Amino acid sequence: MIMEILFDITDVVGGKIGDCRNIGMAPAALGGRDLHFSAIGATVVIRDYQTDETIVTGYGWSAAMSKLADHYGVPVRVQCDPGVGGGPTRRLIGVWNPGQRA
Repeated sequence: MIMEILFDITDVVGGKIGDCRNIGMAPAALGGRDLHFSAIGATVVIRDYQTDETIVTGYGWSAAMSKLADHYGVPVRVQCDPGVGGGPTRRLIGVWNPGQRA
């Protein structure tokens, strides 16, 4: 099994990154944190869902995902739950690997 951080977009209520309801998980071997992404303007913020501690920020989506992959040293995969789509989801899904530049 390949270790990775997985984000599931569970709902979309508008056309911006901040309008995506989501939950992510860092594997137990990496601390087992529940993660969440949000956006403040063009800055994407990834936080620990339970403590609200900021893990990484990036100017733009790819920069934030790349920083998260580098921070943990494992790939980050973003996907949508079945039946979820629209809004910005098409440009958010994908895989970012450590060392991959935005």
